Amino acid sequence: MQAGWFACVLLAAHGGVRLAPFAAALVLLLHVALSRHRVGELRVAAATLAIGCVWESIVIATGWLHFVDDGAIIPWWIFAMWPMFSTTLNVSMGFLQGRPWLAALLGAVGAPLSYAAGARLGAVMLPDRTAALALEGAGWMLILPLLIAIARRLSPEWRR
Repeated sequence: MQAGWFACVLLAAHGGVRLAPFAAALVLLLHVALSRHRVGELRVAAATLAIGCVWESIVIATGWLHFVDDGAIIPWWIFAMWPMFSTTLNVSMGFLQGRPWLAALLGAVGAPLSYAAGARLGAVMLPDRTAALALEGAGWMLILPLLIAIARRLSPEWRR
């Protein structure tokens, strides 16, 4: 997922905005192909995408973030990154299942760091950096525990 994140952000920042979704799709497809729990992983990806569309619509509508985009309401490369992110929920972030406060803390800290890195690499603009990163932290303090709970519910074969 990290390689996919860097590919998407760097492609978007350097004129490859139309190629970035393919990098995210490749990560998702590889993850699903290698998983023993394909149906559950696809359910989690769909739910994550739905939540991501709502969240990105909010942050774009508020003007706190401006993505390098291709004219879509939600840039396709951002749209594609949400299901790619879902590949972490049952695997590398599986230890967060049953630990919502830890998930909230990780979301509150990790998301702003990710968006700050995306801004430094040129894929997102933060007109008011402090406010934008605070908004991301507050949102992800809720989003990550929600996604972890959804992943646990939609793919019971991963339950720890």
